[in-house]
Amino acid sequence: MRRQAFAALLLLATKAQGQSTVHHTFTTPGLKTVTLTVCNANGCDTKTKTLPVLDPYPIIRSPVVIPPLLGSAQLSFRLTADVAGGPPLSPVWTIAGSPLRSAPQSFPLASTDWTPDALGLYRITFSLSNYLGTVTQPTVSTRVIPTSFADVSPEDPFWPAIETLRAVGITGGCADLPPRFCPGSIVSRAETAVFIDRAKHPEAAPPPAVGLFADVPTDFWSARFIERLYTDAITGGCGTHPLRFCPNDPLSRADAAVLLERARRGRGYVPPPAVGLFLDVPRSLPQAPWIEQLFHDGITSGCSPQRFCPNDSATRGQIAVFLTRAFNLSQTPNATAFLARTCSSQDCTFSNQPIQFDLNVSRGIPDLYEYDWNGDGSFEEASTLPITTHTYSVSGTYRPVVRIHHGSSSSTLAHPLPILIRTADVFRAPKPPSSPQVLYQRDRLPTFSDTPGTLARRELALQASSAGARGFLLYVALDGGSFFYLTALPAIPGAQTFSVPLQTKALALKILAFNDYGPSASFALVNLTLP
Repeated sequence: MRRQAFAALLLLATKAQGQSTVHHTFTTPGLKTVTLTVCNANGCDTKTKTLPVLDPYPIIRSPVVIPPLLGSAQLSFRLTADVAGGPPLSPVWTIAGSPLRSAPQSFPLASTDWTPDALGLYRITFSLSNYLGTVTQPTVSTRVIPTSFADVSPEDPFWPAIETLRAVGITGGCADLPPRFCPGSIVSRAETAVFIDRAKHPEAAPPPAVGLFADVPTDFWSARFIERLYTDAITGGCGTHPLRFCPNDPLSRADAAVLLERARRGRGYVPPPAVGLFLDVPRSLPQAPWIEQLFHDGITSGCSPQRFCPNDSATRGQIAVFLTRAFNLSQTPNATAFLARTCSSQDCTFSNQPIQFDLNVSRGIPDLYEYDWNGDGSFEEASTLPITTHTYSVSGTYRPVVRIHHGSSSSTLAHPLPILIRTADVFRAPKPPSSPQVLYQRDRLPTFSDTPGTLARRELALQASSAGARGFLLYVALDGGSFFYLTALPAIPGAQTFSVPLQTKALALKILAFNDYGPSASFALVNLTLP
């Protein structure tokens, strides 16, 4: 059996006979109350003490909980286990599934920060050991998916609406480096003016401000949006004599209902009288008809059953949901660029060599990527994440096509030029680079200008040359793992930048030169320890 006895040592002292020692064995852990009574001819004396009795075996007190979906923009994730047992304890997190590492990563701490190497599925296991044995938590799977904001998890109920606002260009978030949206922050009237104007006029920027409101100077950051809200008859401001807008005041949920319904239904719309749908919205409230119309239009269901919370300040997350519903906003991802990295002309590369494909997408994050690598109309490979490399095993001419999907929308884009794959000719291939240099540049966090799904990384710079080379192929081994293809860099003057995962501490880099006839017969090897 696993369980053994739990022992506590009690020292019993008497004035008449000195000290005596008594042993007692506890069979269960917990707080134990021990009472000692000492008696002689003159009477008795009693002492009580509470002793904590520990289980010496390693114990994981509660199941380790990890969300099934993690967002790439969240940068790192805190893994924490509640442990107990006789010291010394040896905790280990084991994370498997990275496509960039041949062996699982290990973290010897009960609490640690983990930064994913790439998008995709990971399996996370926690084990705890001491001299009496090892206990292991069942493996938990989680998937890292593309997201835009570090403070909005895919588990957040506001996440779909917030991603949609970013996709259609309504918001850039509340801060950059890393990009954040601040979904729980109170939204101001000025911010709301920008949100509504961009949703109503997605293609036309407002004209310069002329100073309609006494409290909104023409150089105020959102002045032109506020003034178009007024000229569109969506707002009359917050006061008259003089005309004021109160741009920095928080927006109430009741006022949000009025602005949204006026914006979506147009000038002159008047909702029917209120009938008392919500217990906390009396029919006499000026905004009540607008609130009830917002409910009838399916834009809100309230803040709880039969309640709207009209006097509460609206949050940025709530406004995101209101806007997407009011203006029927949706993500419609569109493939805007699809290019093999080594292709500067039709003569692209050679057979049996990975080619890296860069894909740029606007207006959202696709649900599915399909690839027709041969260009024959048959999409032979599909994935929920972009496929970044492909290897042609047979020489020939190809025109690959990518098709992306989100819901019912789709977008297709062909490679801009045919790709000619040659059979490698080692006699006409270049020599390997001589004395290449690789230098650490910086750790880089994603910014708002990066494509959703861009992870934090470590940037390095390669300085290399080889006569007749068109570029360099980089194969890397991270932290003692096996080599894998990383990327291709052009052979142009100056240092060329490439990236490795943020948690990389040491790497080995194989560098081959290549031209239209194939890669160099041998490689240059660089070993680098990162700060």
